[in-house]
Amino acid sequence: MYHKGKNIVIDAYDIPYVNDVLNLPSVIWLLDENNSISMFATNDRNEGKKITIQSKINGVVYNAIVFHENGKIECNELQSKDISVTDGTLNINSTNRDTNENGLIVGNSSLHFNLVNRPGQTGGIYLQEDFKNNKTDLVFYSNSSGNQQFYTMDSKGTITGKYFNGESMSAFCADLAEYYIADEKYDPGTLVKIGGEKEITRASIGGFFYGVISTSPAYIMNTAIRNRKNALPVALAGRIPVLVTGMIDKGDPVTISEISGVARKAKDGERHIGFSLENSHETSIRPVECVIRQN
Repeated sequence: MYHKGKNIVIDAYDIPYVNDVLNLPSVIWLLDENNSISMFATNDRNEGKKITIQSKINGVVYNAIVFHENGKIECNELQSKDISVTDGTLNINSTNRDTNENGLIVGNSSLHFNLVNRPGQTGGIYLQEDFKNNKTDLVFYSNSSGNQQFYTMDSKGTITGKYFNGESMSAFCADLAEYYIADEKYDPGTLVKIGGEKEITRASIGGFFYGVISTSPAYIMNTAIRNRKNALPVALAGRIPVLVTGMIDKGDPVTISEISGVARKAKDGERHIGFSLENSHETSIRPVECVIRQN
């Protein structure tokens, strides 16, 4: 070790490698027997050159900061004016009181991006984990003068929001449905009418037909009541599986059968509620793809 200009130089030329590791002399600040701070440099032929700042607190040694030759820095916790890393969570905050406050928070399994433009004006994007229901939602949040809105996409691909604007819309399924409260829980494909003790009940022969309990609606309305008891989506138009009894061919008109809630092939002159879209020569009650209309 020697003095050169304003620097103290440690010459490692004659220091031998031990197990492919060159350990340079350390600087140690000894506070007491169990507490100290040290800084040392190593050259590992496998891992490369490193400078380590280490602390010993009550006999426990911590590698506080490790600087690698490629510029990588390792530490348990990093804090500055705008950046902090604590227990695996990165927080980046920049504040300008005259314009806005931006925040990015990256946790173990979540990402938060928050904007505060001015008092009462906030917004954010974050992943929200629901361990109880075993799902993760992507949430878009906005708050304008106390009017809070959440727009979410869940792990099943369902998007929930208040308003949607665009030039076009498409859906994989093929019926338009609306929620109604039924007398009981009806199977998908059941023909229903307005009436009964609640809002809808099974449709019966000679009676009025309103719709079919939807299997998987393309467009659905009145979702505000979807969580109420016996709330069911009723297909009002489109193509949909319908419970049918008896043989039927593609293009045959369908009507209400003698079994309430079940359709059959319509006879000549009978009022029909739609048309079959497939051949089905079974005789049991089963779903048959039909296009329906209200009468």
